[in-house]
Amino acid sequence: PPFGGAVKFTLRSPPFGWKPPPDWNPLRLPNPELDPPRSLLPPE
Repeated sequence: PPFGGAVKFTLRSPPFGWKPPPDWNPLRLPNPELDPPRSLLPPE
């Protein structure tokens, strides 16, 4: 579906002009409501 393709593209290349936070992970959606707290993520 076009929407799914757009989501996948956004994961690889953020929208023009959008500045990700310092800890943004391109493999995950930059959505605090969907992302677990940083304390629950495994150390990198």
